[in-house]
Amino acid sequence: MHTDFTIAVQCENFENRLCWMLSSVDQQTDPSIPITFAIAHRTNKTEIYVRIKEIFSKSRFDIVLTGHDKLSLQYRGLSRNIQLGACKTEWLLFADCDMVYDPRYFEFLMEELKKKEYADKKDSMMIAGRYSNPVEETNVLVDSFSYPQQISAAWDRVNVLEKIRRSNVGAGYFQLINMKHCPHDGYYVDPTRCRDRAWYGKDGGSTGMAKARSDMQFRRRIGKKTKLPQWFSQHQIHLNHLRDNQEGFHLEQIR
Repeated sequence: MHTDFTIAVQCENFENRLCWMLSSVDQQTDPSIPITFAIAHRTNKTEIYVRIKEIFSKSRFDIVLTGHDKLSLQYRGLSRNIQLGACKTEWLLFADCDMVYDPRYFEFLMEELKKKEYADKKDSMMIAGRYSNPVEETNVLVDSFSYPQQISAAWDRVNVLEKIRRSNVGAGYFQLINMKHCPHDGYYVDPTRCRDRAWYGKDGGSTGMAKARSDMQFRRRIGKKTKLPQWFSQHQIHLNHLRDNQEGFHLEQIR
C-alpha cells in the first residue's frame, strides 16, 4: 500500500465530461501524489476509452479500464465491486465522472487524511458527502483551468461557461474509502439479491431502483462514515448541468 489515490468513475455515456475531470486532475499542483483512474465503461465504447488513454498518455496519472459485464452494467454496486478489486492504493475515491477539482485539492486532501481522527479508525472507513456550489464560484473555478489543447479542441468553453451561468450546479457523488481496513472477501454486493425484485420494490421495482439499491447495499457494507471539512466541498465542482445532447464528444475533433 502507498499513500496514494485511485479515483473510480463510471461513465455510461458521459465520456465528454470525463475529459474535464481528467484535465483538472492532471493540473494538480503537487506532482508527487500518485493517482490512478479506474474507469468502468461499456465494452461497446472501448474505442473511445482507448483514445482517451492515448490523449492522456503523458499525464501525471495512470488509467485502468475496468469495464462492465452484463450484470454490473445493470447494478451499479456490482461495478464498484470490480473497481474496488482493481484498487492497489491506500485510498479509493468513488466520484462522478463530471467532477472538476481545484488544483490543490488532492494535496490538501492528503494532508487532511494524515490527521489522527482518520488514521486511528479501526474498521473499514468511508468518508462521504454530497456537495453543491454557488454558480458564481463554479465559473471562477472552471475558468481557472488552462485545459490542454487537445481538450479545448473538443469543447467550446465559452458556450459551456454560459450554460453554467444559466444553470444550477448540483451535488456530486463522493465516497472515499480507506483500503487498509477493507478486506477483499469477494462480493460487497450480493448479485443474487440485486436481482431479487421483492427486495427492491413491492410492485416488482424498476431497473433504476435496482441500481440505487445495489449501490446503497455496497455503501452499508463498506462501513463507518465521517465528513471532510467544508473546504473540500467548496473546491470541487459537479458539472451535472451539461447534457450529452448539448455537448458531444467526437474523436475526430481531438488531435
